[in-house]
Amino acid sequence: MWWILPLAPGVPETLIVGKEREFLNWFFEGPAVARAGAISPESVNEYLRTFSGRDGVLGTLGIYRVAFTTIAQTEPLTKNKLKVPVIAMGGEKGLGAKVGEFVSMMASNFRSVLVPECGHFIPEEDPGAILDQLRELPGLHGKRTR
Repeated sequence: MWWILPLAPGVPETLIVGKEREFLNWFFEGPAVARAGAISPESVNEYLRTFSGRDGVLGTLGIYRVAFTTIAQTEPLTKNKLKVPVIAMGGEKGLGAKVGEFVSMMASNFRSVLVPECGHFIPEEDPGAILDQLRELPGLHGKRTR
């Protein structure tokens, strides 16, 4: 439950700033990733471009610091669900089908997709899975530039 770390005032600044690469590698080389080596050193360098220093660390971890506010803001969606199409993707070795379960609480028009042999970081581990789902969205079957 590492995500509790950002809730403690001063802790991220003390434990992460100056060790940003080690912190990211802890994620990218650990059990959250099902496909070893999926996140290249070049990608880590790009993440570090915005995750470095006090402001970068606090900015990135800010999403966890406002988690309880976000819960309060999205709770009304359980009574008045989103009607726009939503794709809920979970890596089999990550949150898996739970992503679809979470989204079902807030959206009535959703598709739940379990990405096999994938962990938490779907865009890095299996970018093709995301592209496949986007291509199936209605209204996106026009001219492809690729």
